[in-house]
Amino acid sequence: MWRLSCAILLLTACTSPTLSSSDLAAPDLGGDGPMITTPTAVIVATPDLVGFPTRLDGSSSTGGNGTFLWHFVSVPPGSAISDASLSSTSGATPSFDPDLGGDYTIQLTVFGSEGAQGQTTADVRVRTLPVFYREGVFPTSGEASFAIGVVRSDGTGAHRISCAVQSAGPGDLGGDDLYDLLEVPGLLSLRIDDRPGVPSRVAYEDVTATVTASTRTLGHSLWIADENSDCASHPPVRLDDGAHPDQSQLGPRFSTDGARVGWVDFGANGRLITAATDGTQRRVVRTSAKLSGTPPFWLDATHLAWVEDVSATATPHLVFQSAADTAGAGDSAAKMLLDCAPGADNLAVVNQFERLAGGALLVAGGTQSTTKGGSISLYEMGATCSTGAAQTLITPGAAGDAWDFEVAPDGVTVALSSSVVQVAAPAPQHDIYLAYTDGRPPVLFSGSDALLDDVGPRFIAGGRQLTWTQAARPDDAGATRGAGVQVANLNGSHLRSLRPESSSAQGRTALVGGSNRGFACDYGDGAPVPFCALVFVIALFAWRRRSAG
Repeated sequence: MWRLSCAILLLTACTSPTLSSSDLAAPDLGGDGPMITTPTAVIVATPDLVGFPTRLDGSSSTGGNGTFLWHFVSVPPGSAISDASLSSTSGATPSFDPDLGGDYTIQLTVFGSEGAQGQTTADVRVRTLPVFYREGVFPTSGEASFAIGVVRSDGTGAHRISCAVQSAGPGDLGGDDLYDLLEVPGLLSLRIDDRPGVPSRVAYEDVTATVTASTRTLGHSLWIADENSDCASHPPVRLDDGAHPDQSQLGPRFSTDGARVGWVDFGANGRLITAATDGTQRRVVRTSAKLSGTPPFWLDATHLAWVEDVSATATPHLVFQSAADTAGAGDSAAKMLLDCAPGADNLAVVNQFERLAGGALLVAGGTQSTTKGGSISLYEMGATCSTGAAQTLITPGAAGDAWDFEVAPDGVTVALSSSVVQVAAPAPQHDIYLAYTDGRPPVLFSGSDALLDDVGPRFIAGGRQLTWTQAARPDDAGATRGAGVQVANLNGSHLRSLRPESSSAQGRTALVGGSNRGFACDYGDGAPVPFCALVFVIALFAWRRRSAG
């Protein structure tokens, strides 16, 4: 037995020929040769939003020799994506940057031995997000009209989702009437709720005009629409009760769970009001003629905070207070968050605020109005209202403003629109900055051209992208060159215009992004309307009325 084993070992070690991979592939059964294994192609796709790469992975394929071939079978209509758009057509894990949302059909061929091939296709759906804006159309003749519009984040599908409101009244004849400019509906009141899993919604103010005996009366109302709304089959829902149509329905804010909206009925009969998003279950939380035009802020799903001037004199004494979302809670059970008693460096003007996760308040405000030489800065405030003790995130300079801000989901990055002093500009123009609550200095994100106004910053895509609008004065030929609704990744890449402003022989279209700011950024002495509203509206729209005439 031992001699037989040795013979077998010697035969194996000394006389066995070298075997090729084809010899080992399958036993020779005396037929047509060895059996060829057909590779199995497998595509694992990780699509993202337009603006970010979609990643493809074929490494789970089996039976191949490591050679791949990727090919686009079809792309969304209008897309310029081709095989050349792939980072590699032969690698195991290529990627591509989609230019449009929709379905991309990808084919993968995996090659094996003896020319064997395995092939499969996969439909890869790339998503987009809705971006809201306010549209003003100024025809060469006739009434101007305003509406809320939406466009997808790839620049497709732009359309109106609200009923159009038309300008009306004696001032239209001259084109420079102040009330025509102020009548841009809801310019200061536009708020978006885009929680995952439900259609994105926007709360906004409309302003209509009634003319009787050459006297115009403005009527204010607050509405909510979603990305699928239209004026006919799925119209917006009214939120306010219509009790004070002469007062602005200002600063709508969605609760943290998206179930309710809170806003300020701003005027002599001031009220802090909340309502369900279908317009029902309306509650008056606080009644006071001293309510500030600063938008409220929801602390959670059932409590909200607001700013109020409790001074009995002309010297402001602002207080930040909070209460439960119940009728009359702000009148009887308000809780003090921050007391800005009159002082040399205490806040006297607050345009907007939010509470950060650690409890500090992020405040756009100042010690005096810009009409008196002050400026609106962005502060992070702790237990005191002192601007000297606060961390200053950004200061625009004398008589400038740093307002219209939004905090990213990371709680650290803040996007804001801030004016800079530029000699060539007809008025201080606004640029988009990124400021940080961790002590980093602010950086310019978009702007610097003296004739461009960048406003309305808003984070989308979980804070990975920023949208805003850019307006510009028409050039000498009357053409508007503003980029309109814009989007870019937070690192500055993939900047693109989703819907530019337009000019034609028929008229001009102006666009303003969803705003975060309030109505309290500045008051001129004895002025019937806040100074910030006049400056901003005039800067964006006055030239269109003049050039159209």
